[in-house]
Amino acid sequence: MHCSKCGQEFAGNGDLCDSCGLKQNRSEIDLTDVEKDTVAVESDFVQVLDTHIGEASAGVAPVSGRTPKNEVMSFKTKLLIGLIMAALLISLGVWRNMGPEANVQDKLDLAIKYLSENDYEKAILTYQEAIKIDARSAAAYKGLSLAYQLQGKSEEAEKALNDGLKAAGDVSELQLALAGFYVDTGKTELAEAIYKKQITGKNSVQAYNGYTKMLAAQGKGPDAIALLERAIQANPDYRLENMLAELQMKYGDRDNTVEILKKSLTVQSEQAQAYSILNGFYTGRAGEMLSLGDQFIQQGNLLVGKLVRMQALYEMGKYDELLSEYQQSGQEIMSNQRARILAAKAYSKSGKNNDAQLLLKLVDQAKLLDSGLAADLAAFYLETGDKENARRLAMKGIEIEPYLADNYLVMYKSYIGESNSQAQMWKIKYLLQSCEGLKAAQSIFGIKQAPDSKEVGKDAQAAEIVSLLTTLKERSAQYPAANQFYSLLYLDTSGNIAYEGRVERANGWKTVIVRYHNPQVKNKGEFSGKEAEEQQKNNPFFNTYDRFVWTGKNYTAVEYEGTRSFEQLLVDVGYNGAELSYEDR
Repeated sequence: MHCSKCGQEFAGNGDLCDSCGLKQNRSEIDLTDVEKDTVAVESDFVQVLDTHIGEASAGVAPVSGRTPKNEVMSFKTKLLIGLIMAALLISLGVWRNMGPEANVQDKLDLAIKYLSENDYEKAILTYQEAIKIDARSAAAYKGLSLAYQLQGKSEEAEKALNDGLKAAGDVSELQLALAGFYVDTGKTELAEAIYKKQITGKNSVQAYNGYTKMLAAQGKGPDAIALLERAIQANPDYRLENMLAELQMKYGDRDNTVEILKKSLTVQSEQAQAYSILNGFYTGRAGEMLSLGDQFIQQGNLLVGKLVRMQALYEMGKYDELLSEYQQSGQEIMSNQRARILAAKAYSKSGKNNDAQLLLKLVDQAKLLDSGLAADLAAFYLETGDKENARRLAMKGIEIEPYLADNYLVMYKSYIGESNSQAQMWKIKYLLQSCEGLKAAQSIFGIKQAPDSKEVGKDAQAAEIVSLLTTLKERSAQYPAANQFYSLLYLDTSGNIAYEGRVERANGWKTVIVRYHNPQVKNKGEFSGKEAEEQQKNNPFFNTYDRFVWTGKNYTAVEYEGTRSFEQLLVDVGYNGAELSYEDR
């Protein structure tokens, strides 16, 4: 062993150096051989510098036999040698802390930069370099596949993911990425096989999310509902209950939607998604949500009832009443993170920004367990102009749940106007984490997927688009009390036409395709503050989709967009369903 001061080797039976008598720090004694030698050399260097710098500063007389000039030159020479040694030591320390993982991460970060700049070729080369360093890097294979997808090279994208699975093993994130890819390319049977396997693994919530959305897009909503009901019965999870509630709401099952959300909020009151679903469910009917809160209280669920009431009061713009109710509540309500955030928002809406900030300081960010609630708070900070807190909360949300888009949106928006390159990088980071394929990213950020260069004239999502607009009649059997159903939109960006499916009882449930020519298209970010607030209150799809078309009475969400007409898509898929009629606007 070597002494940490003098560098001399000693037996090390005790804690004292045999040469200088210094008591040793055991963490310094128990170093590797390379590190011991480094410590010894560093110690010699420090002693040299201490001696000469001390002599120079104190004006000590030169050593006998040397001229002052020689002494100064000697000092400078030794100082130069010392600096070189220091540089070598620093390099050695950096080298010790850099392994293959660090090099791979550098490559991954650089590839994300290239993707954000649409420089796909450089991104592909960089991901390939990362794989050469670490052939088991799942992130590198996933990024390589994304780069190929953004180029429209489906075969190469699929191969990258399969190569990753061969090299890294049965990695869940690669399996889910492959399932999302299959959904995007219309290979739903292959996607389903993966989802069925992954719903029993560690990322089961993400697998259920992708699986049920795929089933719903195929017009198999009841199958998706049954799947989630079985999952919740076997393993209750408030996130699964929220998925189920969204599906029940979509298919008009009011009573079950409310009951499921009640269960979700009872399990986790400090969340965001269930309240967002409630807002969508009670769009334009906040008074009914208020009554629902009273109903929960009467049933003995005071906490959930109060929180639902506060949410309703906020949606109704009754901020003073909300604050009065919060202040008069017991400790359970006043210490609830969700309640504090709502009250802070109410203070802000009332122009009492100082009170809002004081209340926000009481929110224990370290105890936030729901990614959506972190995003909700981050978005509020962003609205107030506090980008630092917004980014910190969004990063915490990503740490809690890396697949949720809301926190990436906050990061993206926080950099718009400040650093557009950083904003674009956050788009890419979400794409890399998403388990639903590129379609999900398209609806959130408006990113378009290039047409497949090897299958010109075909649209991988054609079947889903046709199904979206032409299978509405099936809902009439499931919801006999309803009189009409409308689909979301397909936007043909080449012909500049938006297509909407519609069926009505009065028309014998015959499918009508409404064509909006030269529509007014608006991205979510283009809505002004008041417009956005109005849409959030009245449009249940505003928080989910990124692009909207004005249809004469309201803004309808764009579910898909492409470069061919709907009529061409019908030919692509060989449509042979019920006769369609068209209405032009």
